[in-house]
Amino acid sequence: MLHYTFILTAIIATLLTGLLSGVLGPIVMEKRLTMISGGMAHIAFGGIGLGYYLGIDPLLSGICFTALVSIILAANESRLSNLQDGYIAMFWALGMSLGILFISSTPTYTPPISSFLFGNILSVTRAEIGVMGILALLMLILFLARKRKWELFLFDEEYYRSLGYSTKHKHLILYLFLAVSIIVLIRMVGIILIIALFSIPTLTAYFFTRSFGQMILFSILFATITGLVGLVASYAFSLPSGATMVLVMGLFHGIALIIERIQNKRLRQN
Repeated sequence: MLHYTFILTAIIATLLTGLLSGVLGPIVMEKRLTMISGGMAHIAFGGIGLGYYLGIDPLLSGICFTALVSIILAANESRLSNLQDGYIAMFWALGMSLGILFISSTPTYTPPISSFLFGNILSVTRAEIGVMGILALLMLILFLARKRKWELFLFDEEYYRSLGYSTKHKHLILYLFLAVSIIVLIRMVGIILIIALFSIPTLTAYFFTRSFGQMILFSILFATITGLVGLVASYAFSLPSGATMVLVMGLFHGIALIIERIQNKRLRQN
C-alpha cells in the first residue's frame, strides 16, 4: 500500500487535514461559524467551476472567488448580523448554481460533480499538498504567536474591543483563513461533508478537555487518527474516501460519548 505515490500523498493530505480542521474547528464552533463554513464550501463550488470553464487552475479560482465573498461578509459582519444566515443561504445557492453551470458548459473534460460533492482524497495533487502545508504553517504562526489576543477575541469580543483593539481585521483574517482552508479541504471530503471536519472533532473534544489549548490539541489528534483510519478503510474495502472518513469520525464520537457517560456515572456513584 505505502509503495504507491498516490497513497503517500493521501496520507500527507490526511495529516494536514487533521491539523487544519483541528485548529479551525474549535474557533469555528466558538464563534458559531459552522453554518458559514458550510455556506463557504458551497460558494467555493462556483469559483472551482469558473476555473474549469476559463481553463485556469480551479484551486486558484476557487480561493479568489471564496476570498472575495469572505471579504464582503467580514466587512459587513456587524451590519448584516441579523441577516447573515439569509445571505449565507443566498450565496450557498448561487455558488452551487454557478458551479454546475460552469462545469456543464466546459468543453474539455472535467471531473464528475460527485467528486466535488463527496471528495476523493486519493486524487489530491502535490500542488494542493503544498498549499495545505503553507496554510497550516501560516495558521500556526498567526494563532500561536498571538494566542492571548485570539482567545480574548473568541471568548469575549466586547472586552477585546474595550481594550482598544479592532475586531474588523480579526474577522477578516478568520474568514479568509476559513475560505482558503475550505477550498483545499473540499478535495478531502467534498462540499457536502466538509462541515463534519469542523464539528465532529471539536464536539468530541468537549468531553475530555478543560481549556481552549487542550481542545485544539485533542481536535488535531482526533481528526488525524480518524482520518487515517477512514483512509485505510476506504482503500481496503473500495469505499468513497470522504464519506468513510466522516463515518469513522462519527463512530469514534459515539464511542467517546459512551466513555464520557460511563465516567460521569462512576463519578456520581463515588
